[in-house]
Amino acid sequence: MDAQQQTEFLRRRYLKPLAVAGRVLGMVSEYWGHPGWHSEKTKNIWRDMVEGLDIDLIKNGGCVMFKYPKQSTEDMQMIRVWHNPPGAGKWDELSGQREVMQSISEDARPDGSVAGHIHRMQIASEVYAGGKRKVFYISAGTLKGTNPNMA
Repeated sequence: MDAQQQTEFLRRRYLKPLAVAGRVLGMVSEYWGHPGWHSEKTKNIWRDMVEGLDIDLIKNGGCVMFKYPKQSTEDMQMIRVWHNPPGAGKWDELSGQREVMQSISEDARPDGSVAGHIHRMQIASEVYAGGKRKVFYISAGTLKGTNPNMA
């Protein structure tokens, strides 16, 4: 399929049913790192996929605020969301997220960070020297590939 057909397929097959069911919080956008993807100068592929579906676009590295039932506004949880964070470690799937979070002072640091680009899973919760609270990290271990029998 060409890029437009892929966009329409993803929208029809996955995003629209999830959006109608209220199962999508948002979609990470503006990551142009894969060869062959549309460039900013032509069109925004993410806007095309979510147009009219009530799905928020979250810029790569942007923050999302979560407020759970029976929780005060002051206790909302802030999470930094990535398609692919900067930096990479050969053995540590969380190194890029950790580098970004450690560069932010504790008062302004989000509660956690999640990413999915590398398709390898790792989860951590850490307290930094002198820190007052934990920070969590999640690297989603999603499968990648087009072969239905093997990732």
